[in-house]
Amino acid sequence: MDDQPPCPGSDSGVSIPSGPRSGAILGSMGQSRSLTRPATCDDLLALPEHVVGEIIGGELVVSPRPAPRHAVATSVLGGELGPPYHSGRGGPGGWWILFEPELHLDADVLVPDLAG
Repeated sequence: MDDQPPCPGSDSGVSIPSGPRSGAILGSMGQSRSLTRPATCDDLLALPEHVVGEIIGGELVVSPRPAPRHAVATSVLGGELGPPYHSGRGGPGGWWILFEPELHLDADVLVPDLAG
């Protein structure tokens, strides 16, 4: 298995091993188009900026940016988690609570709403 460097612009420093899996592109309506190879960081970088791209199980998963209602819910949740977990007010402190970070976990590149 060959190792591919992290996505350009990423400071994760984590290698993303490529594998023999094929990929698919999922549209906002749940449509998919098979790729003949596993998805790569180049596939993520080729996406327009108005979508969120992730590599999950070798497949490129494309989602629309969160709608305002979803973004407000995420912001409220982050606001609740920040004081106890980040700042230590009423909780353990010392956590970093991040909005939509790009996480490199083995061959997957994930973009959760919140991470800590």
